[in-house]
Amino acid sequence: MNDSLIASQRPTLLHLPPDVADFTIGDIAVEFAAEVCGLRLYDWQAWCLRNILARRTDGNWAARDSGMEVPRQNGKNSVLEALELYLIFLGGAKHVVHSAHEQPTAEMHFTRLRTLIESSDELMDEMPRTHNGGFHTANGKERIELADGRRIVFKTRTKSAGRGPSPDAIVFDEAMELDARALGALTPSLSARRKAMLVFTSSSPYEDSQQLHRLRARALGGEGGRLFYAAWNSEPDADPRDEANWFRCNPSLEMGDEDRIGKQIDAMRADLDTMTPDTFAVDHLGIPQEPLSDRDCGPIPLTTWDSLIDATSTPDSKRCAIALDTNPDRTWFTLSMAGERSDGLIHCEITKSHPDKASAIAMADDIAAKLDLPVVVSETSGLADDLVNAVTMKSGEQALATSRLIDATRGEAPLVRHRGEPAMRRSIEMAQTKPYGDGGVVWSRRTTSGDISPLTALTMAFGRLSVGTDPAPTPFVVF
Repeated sequence: MNDSLIASQRPTLLHLPPDVADFTIGDIAVEFAAEVCGLRLYDWQAWCLRNILARRTDGNWAARDSGMEVPRQNGKNSVLEALELYLIFLGGAKHVVHSAHEQPTAEMHFTRLRTLIESSDELMDEMPRTHNGGFHTANGKERIELADGRRIVFKTRTKSAGRGPSPDAIVFDEAMELDARALGALTPSLSARRKAMLVFTSSSPYEDSQQLHRLRARALGGEGGRLFYAAWNSEPDADPRDEANWFRCNPSLEMGDEDRIGKQIDAMRADLDTMTPDTFAVDHLGIPQEPLSDRDCGPIPLTTWDSLIDATSTPDSKRCAIALDTNPDRTWFTLSMAGERSDGLIHCEITKSHPDKASAIAMADDIAAKLDLPVVVSETSGLADDLVNAVTMKSGEQALATSRLIDATRGEAPLVRHRGEPAMRRSIEMAQTKPYGDGGVVWSRRTTSGDISPLTALTMAFGRLSVGTDPAPTPFVVF
């Protein structure tokens, strides 16, 4: 090994939060891990931990969101181990969530933390005197629980993984695999905590690592707010066979433990022969792939929606459903229609839009009378009492309608067709989902940066059409 190659201990991309006043907590956490558990951090690891735990003058964390983007095999999880041990044993946290994309990864972290705790008499004194000693190993429900109830729970990310008590901190390991639904399932539970943090760790993002690309974009833009982000990246044209490039972006290749470094380099050499160049560049050189454009992201990608345009699409007027909805600010009202075509496909359209509620109600009543249909509305819209003939859809049925509409745009034979209306396209471009119940989703109105009432109205109409129109329908509610 060339002794002149020294691994860089500081990132190539750095974003620091404003108003950092105190690094004392980080220093305590670094010392605690070393002295109590024998977990001694490298310089770069200790530096990251100090920044994650930096405080403002008011005592709150300077960074609400923290991200570490480091190539594989560098020991990101050692930082997380030291962080979680501090939060639970010294930091006053009552509930920490450690999430991973795959169950074996979550289990591995659980096992490592358990080993560190069991190695320390001081920490074991705080564990309960029970048959399992506070280490709960049920598959998929692993947790470490102290005698007084403080705990770290380990979760595999799902659409509903965040249900339960509000945590003080959430760790997203394998953040390159984090999608919008899993993030949405976990982060709302932080709203009840004034002093809370999110921590993301990952190798560099792939093209479809949507959430990690968004976090990285905040750092690149320099206006990320309460964000600490540290990334070790090679130049995009870095030669993967030039081992000097390996040292520039793999901070744990520092001089010291030459046996460990030799093993890491041997592993990277083996990966160079077995991985594709693109994969090696992402995983070991820290070269992010270009993100997919917003056209290719989201519950209904724009590329998919555009492929379903049929300028001549027309529904059977006897097999239609209509729905009226409004944006959260009640500044725009949209009536959308879903109707079955003669070929069995489903036609989707915006029937009318209007900025005035009274005019929108009159418009909807007029069209409903002509088609001899009720107007489907959401429960929270407050529109049902104003319409001549209205039904409301329950939130559970709204979730079912959302899933059905999304599914109808996918597969080898998608069921949906439309005429390419710009307003509907814009709402689909902006729309994101949020979890509902055990695995369901609904459109997220409050976290969307624009009016998606064309899409939410269409979803209700689509859901109404998919269950048919009974002669004497039982009223049902949508939000």
